[in-house]
Order: sequence, then structure tokens, then C-alpha cells
Amino acid sequence: MATIAPLQPDHAGQIWRLSEQAYPGSFHLTLQDVHDTLADLAPLENYCFGAFEDGLLSAYLMCWLDTSQVEERADETVLLLDDIVVTQASRSQLIALLRALRRAIVARGQTHLAIEGTHRQQAEALFNTHPRVVQLLGYRQAATHHYFGEREQEPLCWARYEPT
Repeated sequence: MATIAPLQPDHAGQIWRLSEQAYPGSFHLTLQDVHDTLADLAPLENYCFGAFEDGLLSAYLMCWLDTSQVEERADETVLLLDDIVVTQASRSQLIALLRALRRAIVARGQTHLAIEGTHRQQAEALFNTHPRVVQLLGYRQAATHHYFGEREQEPLCWARYEPT
């Protein structure tokens, strides 16, 4: 059984290796980018969690406080769900990661914040075919915008989830 724990800068190497397996080249960040992202987050802004099996990262979720990507709401603080990597072998850990995220949101008194993020088609399909996953977080899908990512060279979906 996996242990869910907050991600820290010293986990950057494991995060980077797992993301290298999950993403095509256009999505790759450098190891330094991953480290710097985690190092730059203040403790109460960091909503990043990993699933560890025998000390090795098997799945992760990266989320932090940011501002809305909606032009009319540019000053609104939101939770930016930046990245979720759950492999076929670690798919059952998605719920555990989302529960950890929910506990952190509640513990920090931030249940009023919307969640925004950009999904690849696989992630969008996962969330759309498992609405209970979003409900588990205490949210409902409020908006989506489909577009073609020029840099990524694939269809993407921006989504906003609002508290229920």
C-alpha cells in the first residue's frame, strides 16, 4: 500500500523521472524547473502530494495557489491543479492523492477557492467518466474550454471547478 506525503524539493528527481515516462517531449520540464517550482512555494501555498511505495514515487499531484486564468477574474486566487501523473499501475492511488488534496484544502480553510487546470485528453476523459472523483473534492465542473496546444501539438482542455 502506498504512503501519501507532501512533495518537497528533494523529491524533484523522482517527479522528473515519473513525468518523463508519462509525457511526450513537448510537456517535459527540466529537473531544475521541477525543483525550483517546489522550492519557490511557501508551505501554505503548496498542495503537492506524492504516492510512495517503498520510498519510491509511484504517482503525484501538483497543485498550488495562483491567480485565475480567466481574464475577467485575473485577481481571483484559485488552486491551480498543474499536474497529475498516475500510471496504469498506480491508477488506484488517484483517489488517495485527491483525498490528501481535499484534507489540505479543508485544513487551510480554502474550501471557497475554485480549482483551475489544463488537461490532456486522457485526464479529461478520466475526470469526465468518473464524476465522483470531482465530487470527492467537494467541487463541480463549472467551465471548460477546448483548444489545440500549438507547443504541445495536441488537443487540450482548460477546466474550472467550483466548490459545491
